[in-house]
Amino acid sequence: MKKWFIMLSAILVFGLAACGDDTSAPAEEDVEGEVDEEVEEVEGAEEEEAEELTADDVLERSLDAAEELESAEMTVDMNQTMEAPDEEASLTTQTTSEAQIIMDPLTMYQTGTITVDMGEESEEQEMEIYLSDNDVYMYDTMEESWIKMDAGLAQMDQLNQQDPVEQLEMMERFTDEMDMEETEDEYILKITGDGDELLEFTEEMASEFMDEELMQQMEQEGVDIFESMNIDNVYYEIYIDNETFDTNKLDMSMELAIEVEGESLHLTQASTTEYTGLNTVDSIEIPEEVEEEAVDVMEELENLEELEEMEGMQ
Repeated sequence: MKKWFIMLSAILVFGLAACGDDTSAPAEEDVEGEVDEEVEEVEGAEEEEAEELTADDVLERSLDAAEELESAEMTVDMNQTMEAPDEEASLTTQTTSEAQIIMDPLTMYQTGTITVDMGEESEEQEMEIYLSDNDVYMYDTMEESWIKMDAGLAQMDQLNQQDPVEQLEMMERFTDEMDMEETEDEYILKITGDGDELLEFTEEMASEFMDEELMQQMEQEGVDIFESMNIDNVYYEIYIDNETFDTNKLDMSMELAIEVEGESLHLTQASTTEYTGLNTVDSIEIPEEVEEEAVDVMEELENLEELEEMEGMQ
């Protein structure tokens, strides 16, 4: 049970139309009256258009805006708690990070802090990551050195959790379950409920948080993650600017229980991603010293395998 308690802690871990000139010269009062009427008509049309927008309309326009996004700065706050009956204390992980991202080609620079708390024991770790050309450079605070690995090996596919396009496309498949609110500045698209009400959505959302290789490993050991999972509640909101239709913020949380080896693990995760500085990041360069110092993890693994083979032949 303790094995799954540790492994699962890694599972849940961003117009007005122009008026033509009139060739005639009406009286000043008439001109002012016509202008006032035109302004009123335009304002009325804008208000009517805003009132007529449905959640589908807002989602479609925001998706168009997100697809045009070239770069962004973002902040992410994430909290995760895991409790198991046979453990004396819960495991809590808090992650706070800031990132700069260029969409094409996908390039990223991220810094932040990860705090792991398990009862009386607490550990804080700084993180610094570069992503470029499918390679990830991560600073190892324990060894005080840089390591390099393939983006797939580093599970950087979890960037989809912060990608506005990925998140909006996911919501697009569940518009029947979606509600919309409007404030002075934003549209708020919301999906909330429990696992029975939103079974397909919660499975889709859970998949976003879970590592595919770990899920396959659990299946090989006879654990069907979705059959073993009971979603207590899910909360998912996207805040969209009501003028530009850019995504401003993403809030999501899940509370679930997983039956493993006859016992239940209770997990909660909540995250807030705020998007700032849209299309303001011109370039992200990996420092030359980082590239030179980084130890290639794949090369180290290959060397280790060769050494083991040589020892086996002796």
